[in-house]
Amino acid sequence: MRCPPRGPLRLRSGKASPAAPAGVKSPHVRSLRVALEALHCELFLKPCMTSEELQTIIAAGLPCEHIELSGDGRHWYATIVSSAFEGQRLIQRHQRVYATLGGRLQTDEVHALSMKTYTPAEWAANNANQAAD
Repeated sequence: MRCPPRGPLRLRSGKASPAAPAGVKSPHVRSLRVALEALHCELFLKPCMTSEELQTIIAAGLPCEHIELSGDGRHWYATIVSSAFEGQRLIQRHQRVYATLGGRLQTDEVHALSMKTYTPAEWAANNANQAAD
């Protein structure tokens, strides 16, 4: 078996990727990282979660009036409206949602979850403000 050649990373265009200073990721390094993360589920036999599955998990552990989810199977963005958030600070709300996921964050089934959490009153006020704009 022949080892791959050493040297700068070659892109499809045939141009070498410029070396980035330590701690700074070049656009090529970022795009490579994104591509590798996309293959992660297949390579390590960890099935990617669908938005319907994640929504079901959250709704099973938290009474939700509204859930919006978008993501790529590992990185998620959620908007969650629940009366259970009444009187809770932001960190407490997030902890409540994380608790519904159980160990799925530790096992990397869900790699990242960015969320906006609202009470029903906050959600109604937010939608009224957006409609007025």
